[in-house]
Amino acid sequence: MAHIQLEGVEVDIEVGIDPHEHGRIQRLVIDVEVGFDDKKTRIPDSPEGLKEGFNYATIRECISGATQTKNYLLETIANRIADSVLAIPDALSCSVKVSKRRCWPDVALTSIKISRQS
Repeated sequence: MAHIQLEGVEVDIEVGIDPHEHGRIQRLVIDVEVGFDDKKTRIPDSPEGLKEGFNYATIRECISGATQTKNYLLETIANRIADSVLAIPDALSCSVKVSKRRCWPDVALTSIKISRQS
């Protein structure tokens, strides 16, 4: 199995359940890892060969689609991304970590990480 990782994708979105978070845009940091058959990595080193591989941009589109609307929970965002990624025909597994900064003054990051297989 091979893995593609998109790390540190930053998204500004309204998220959170605490009253001080309502109506406030927060920056999320999202990491996604997608497992697929490593045969998809044995492609010609060319633009044409890339068409036979796994399209990284598709993963970015999954993140974008899952973060277009207000959400209350990081868990909701992580699950939406994972559902979308695992709907890609070649995706065999998916791990998603969604973090937000400074939910509390003494906590640098609050995160949820989920992992699934198709």
